[in-house]
Amino acid sequence: MSSDAEWTGVGGLLAAATVAPIAGSLWFFVAFPDFEAVIEILPIVWLFGFPIALLHAALIGLPAYALLRRRVQPAWWRACLGGSMIGAGPMLLIVPDFGSLLLGATSGFAGGLAFWICVVKLDGSRGTCKSTPKEKGRPVSEPPHR
Repeated sequence: MSSDAEWTGVGGLLAAATVAPIAGSLWFFVAFPDFEAVIEILPIVWLFGFPIALLHAALIGLPAYALLRRRVQPAWWRACLGGSMIGAGPMLLIVPDFGSLLLGATSGFAGGLAFWICVVKLDGSRGTCKSTPKEKGRPVSEPPHR
């Protein structure tokens, strides 16, 4: 892994960990539609949510991306789906109820999207699947020649 790729991965982790608690705090706005109360609680949510989201992204998300990026073409919806599962899974183990599932899935969705934007979209060289026929010089719909 080159130096630029390492920094892009770190940037993706930090973006995911920054965005995830903010997206999760939107559930407070849904539950308590008082805008001032949400603004007051947002720094507290971010203070506790950032390290939790960073651990989720670093211990689960980054290894999953490293394993799958050469086998599966990266796409924004796959990053969001994976982020939702990564966010919701541990939340269900800690507090097994539907509200925790939604909170974790929403946070993970936003974190996965932020990670995808930083790592794949902004650095296009890392967002390719090495086994696609398109990279071998033929269209994806064309079968390989034998």
